[in-house]
Amino acid sequence: IWVALNGAGRVVRIDPATGAIDLVVHTPGCPTPTSCTFGGPDLDELFITTAARPAGGQLFRAKMPFGIKGLPEPEWQGGD
Repeated sequence: IWVALNGAGRVVRIDPATGAIDLVVHTPGCPTPTSCTFGGPDLDELFITTAARPAGGQLFRAKMPFGIKGLPEPEWQGGD
């Protein structure tokens, strides 16, 4: 589970089995991360948006270590 900690300047990954934080991604100079998603050709980059408070309104990109990757989203098949 990935959580953007607005006011703390970081995004954390929480192990759902233990509740322990097992990875921290800092947003240097910006204490207001708001959301995150995986992207890039291999889904191994974490994109983090920030609020428009001091130094906010930025987009951070962090290359993930240890082979961490996001999951692909299913494509919409159309319909009514």
